[in-house]
Amino acid sequence: MLNFKRRLVFISFFTNFVFRLGIFLVAGIVLCILGVRYRMCLALGVAFIAFDLIVSILETVKMFRTINAGGHPAIEDLKEALNSYDSDEAMRKYAEEIENNPEAMSARVGRYFLQERLKEGCSAEDIVSAYEELCKDEDEPNLTYDCLIQGNDLCFYMTKDYIKEDGEFFQLRTVLKFDIPQKKTFECLLSDKDKKAFLDGVRNSKGYKYAMENKGRDLEIYIEET
Repeated sequence: MLNFKRRLVFISFFTNFVFRLGIFLVAGIVLCILGVRYRMCLALGVAFIAFDLIVSILETVKMFRTINAGGHPAIEDLKEALNSYDSDEAMRKYAEEIENNPEAMSARVGRYFLQERLKEGCSAEDIVSAYEELCKDEDEPNLTYDCLIQGNDLCFYMTKDYIKEDGEFFQLRTVLKFDIPQKKTFECLLSDKDKKAFLDGVRNSKGYKYAMENKGRDLEIYIEET
């Protein structure tokens, strides 16, 4: 684990020092060379290199603080690898999982995206807008809307399918639960190939209107694998 951490520190620092802020390093070296004849150039060259060094150290420290804060799936996987008995093996397995099953990570990143935007007390419009933003770059986002009764709750569902190579799915679901209305509502819409028509259909549905007029009790965001 220590070897892995040391490599990570070195890579982060080296990337910042040589590439991201490399222009200051190059300028500093050139000025130091000129400083052989011009003392002021030497002072400026040292200042440029010192600036590059200090900022690179600060950026490396910031990266590790981000890792400790956690939250994002990629960060959580990195933390798990850092704390693993054999961090190299953990990272190898993680890389293989991403290569062989990228939909799993996509679904986890999507869940993180929704969890950052949807909190207890959010509305049906907040949920629809969050899914709209999540899928803004997709022409065929594989979305589903359901409004149905489960047990003692009226459930307002939004679902995004991440299709695996074998035809099965990772389903990213958000459900907002309400008291059951006197006039029961059952609805289902599929996004098909027209994303805008689907979202308009959700916003014009009876379940959506009921959800906007009443306060939801519980919010759940989770992934199911079919």
